[in-house]
Amino acid sequence: PRFKSLARFPGFSFKSHGDGWRFTPGKNWKHGSLRLSGVGHVTCRGNARQGGRICASDLLHRNGQWFLSLTVELGKIERARTAHGAIALDWGTEHLLSGVRETGQAITIDNPRWYQNSKDEITALQQAVSRKKRGSERRKKAVRRLARARAKQARKRLDFLHKVTSQLAQNHALVAMEELRINNMTRSAKGTVEQPGRNVAQKAGLNREILDTAPAQLMQLLRYPLKRLGSMEKSRILVECGQKHRQENSSQARRALNAGMSERSPCRNERIDVHLADILSRETLHPRVWF
Repeated sequence: PRFKSLARFPGFSFKSHGDGWRFTPGKNWKHGSLRLSGVGHVTCRGNARQGGRICASDLLHRNGQWFLSLTVELGKIERARTAHGAIALDWGTEHLLSGVRETGQAITIDNPRWYQNSKDEITALQQAVSRKKRGSERRKKAVRRLARARAKQARKRLDFLHKVTSQLAQNHALVAMEELRINNMTRSAKGTVEQPGRNVAQKAGLNREILDTAPAQLMQLLRYPLKRLGSMEKSRILVECGQKHRQENSSQARRALNAGMSERSPCRNERIDVHLADILSRETLHPRVWF
């Protein structure tokens, strides 16, 4: 068989806790110790929100570091919603999210701009990689430094989106948001040889800003806490799609959308407001929940 270096192994998976491996968590599931057959005991750092019966594990190798991912069976999820309001959200690049609640209160979440904040550092690391000779140890070290910087940027983005979406899910039972088509939004403007595009550099910069906010990841992280923090009858998200909607709790959504259309708020976006109001007004379509 062909020899595979460590860089070609994304990780290892283990089933059946106790079969060649065993994880012993610390007090309140903070940190712990992993025993691997043929390797020994490895100290692990981390804190789980809630403990349970350990079922399986994955050892992942990322950027020269090893990470442990545990699959745990929970008896009862100890999380609850603190409020049951409704909110309509609009995504953007100037402000990450602009919204209005059913009471008419407008909220704005600023865009942290992770790419702009770390652009100088990553550019310098990329230049350092290009100056090194291919195959040399210095180039390998420079590549690892660049990978760590990009991984840090991704972790900051994921951590921020987790916190924002969890807070929205805890305070609202209904979230209305437009369906974003990222591929169409970030399509290049360079055109063809026969029909060259215009403002190509400007569109490329806009595409970077759009992808930096990770809108698809934002919507994905917003779906599962809504489902996790309540039953399907209480937690739902409305999107810009005529077939994917829910009629219950529509009065709260109408109040939120009407407030967004009538007041001078950051959520004053006619396309999302009018479309969502049109979805809620359709009584003949068969309702489906989309998280």
